Amino acid sequence: MLSVKNKLTSVVVLDITWGGYGILRSLAPYNIPLIGLYPDASMPESKTRLCSRKHRFKDDEDVLALLTSLPELQSERPVLMLTTDAYVTFYMEHRELLDSLYLIDMPDTDLFDLLLDKEKFSDYALKHEIPIPKTLVIQKTSDLQQIADISRFPVIIKPSLKSRRWFEARLGKAVYIADAEEFIAVCNKALLYSENLIMQEWIVGNDSNVHYCLGYFGETGDVIALFTGYKLRQWPVGTGSTATTTIVDNKWVEKETKKVFKKLGLKGFGSMEFKRNNQDGRYYVTEPTVGRVNQQEYVSTLNGVNIPLIAYNHLTNTEIAAYPPKKLPVIYIDERVEIASACVHLKRELLNLSEWWKSLQGYRAYRFWTSKDPLVFFNFVPWQIWGVLRKIVSLVIRR
Repeated sequence: MLSVKNKLTSVVVLDITWGGYGILRSLAPYNIPLIGLYPDASMPESKTRLCSRKHRFKDDEDVLALLTSLPELQSERPVLMLTTDAYVTFYMEHRELLDSLYLIDMPDTDLFDLLLDKEKFSDYALKHEIPIPKTLVIQKTSDLQQIADISRFPVIIKPSLKSRRWFEARLGKAVYIADAEEFIAVCNKALLYSENLIMQEWIVGNDSNVHYCLGYFGETGDVIALFTGYKLRQWPVGTGSTATTTIVDNKWVEKETKKVFKKLGLKGFGSMEFKRNNQDGRYYVTEPTVGRVNQQEYVSTLNGVNIPLIAYNHLTNTEIAAYPPKKLPVIYIDERVEIASACVHLKRELLNLSEWWKSLQGYRAYRFWTSKDPLVFFNFVPWQIWGVLRKIVSLVIRR
């Protein structure tokens, strides 16, 4: 007699680091067979025991070979879940082939291009009265000095399209620019890794002003699942990814996200990030995400909205009931960067020690630590120590 595990459709996670590990933790309790793909054996999540099977890949060619040769394809169409914009772009490039092999909800190509390309989305937002920061496109042929002379600083610089080359250059999710001199220096470097750059006004406010709405949507943009939360801290501070986050009931953010994605007819995973401006009290869209889970997606599962499981049920026509959370609300902490973020907040007097400690009180969960998969954490510790040592050695050599 087949076990429950063997009856369930498999899920392929590309890849299991960062947001992908949250997918594994969201689905593993339900005995869903999980196949994990990952590029780097040094990443702590590569040691997880939550997968039925794991595969390491080297490049896009290797990924395509894996995705078209998994043994599960002989008997089923597995669910495929993606975790970064680079993998979403990869999927869209090979969509004709992969759509026939996997269960996945993705927007059509034009909508994908609109939402992933910050230049196109900025134009769309202005035409449809979606609140976004004042935006300017910078090209390789732009006169940087002229732009600097007429601009008000500080500003934020982002790539028009995220790419592996951009992140390999360690430019981060976005770059905070304080003055004209820094603007010219950063743009000269950044334009080596992105055809176009997006310059946006700096929205005045701390990391805790950043709110988001995570969701999963049906064929015509109808809501299947929604979760709203906010970031307590980011890394790097002001412009980075989540260091610590938790649930919040923000009706305006929820309503605006639903309105935008409904009008666009988005299907599949989608999320919207906003930042509230201290000067006028308004929320501005800073970034849409489509076709993949968000980096902090696991916080929704911890707080009772298991979006990966809801997506799985929708794609496979199953009705697996999610276990109710034992504790609410839950604070989700990336222990790799929370201390660093807190130290910068303290140094800049954005909060004091008492406020930081108070913000962590309550039920907590961590990016790496879970008693059900301890090998990940025990590989995280030496990985983190080695990273610190490399920075120290590099600093000493430069000096």
